[in-house]
Amino acid sequence: SYVVIKGRERHVCPAKLHALGTSDMFDAEGTDAINTISKAWAGGQWNGQRDSLPGHMRVPQPIWMKVANTSASCSGQACPQFEECPYYEAQAQMKTARIIITNHDYLLATLSSNPNSPLAKGEKNIYVFDEGHHLSDKLLSAFARKLDFSTFWDDDFKAVMTLAPAQSTQIDFAAERARGMWKVCADAIMTMLGDGMIHRFTLGEAPPQFTQLLNDLK
Repeated sequence: SYVVIKGRERHVCPAKLHALGTSDMFDAEGTDAINTISKAWAGGQWNGQRDSLPGHMRVPQPIWMKVANTSASCSGQACPQFEECPYYEAQAQMKTARIIITNHDYLLATLSSNPNSPLAKGEKNIYVFDEGHHLSDKLLSAFARKLDFSTFWDDDFKAVMTLAPAQSTQIDFAAERARGMWKVCADAIMTMLGDGMIHRFTLGEAPPQFTQLLNDLK
């Protein structure tokens, strides 16, 4: 058994589609597009994935984003149309499928943010990557985190102080402690860099002392 998994926004949100089907917020083109896919969805002629829309059911990107499933607007199981949601139906199929087909971006985003996904059961999964020559760049995009030590967050602390003037002394004290740790970490980075612009840790493992400094700062 297999399932093709795509990003959340490639699926229609039935609740949005129903709500917008009675709306007059679109121009003629938008209204026609919404009405066309609404009828196809209601009649069981379309599975709710944008990529499976027939050619004559063209939906412009701005219109599609009005009816697409997004994490910001999704209420999950609390939605009255949860049972018929194409996104969650695909997620349910993924739990029992022996083969899961998806793209690099979706897989890596899931691995980096959703450890409970069937895609992330690394000890049970065999991963096969096609077109792997782009994989290293995509891995960095999915897992890399950045922190710029060249400038401390003074403006952020000042902004917080204006919101909580009664606690300004405590905030200022906390800022001084953070500023001190910030400088220690920045000095450690400069020492590792030396005259270079990039420092690569041996075997990809940061020294425990440096890791502890960052944890203290956190």
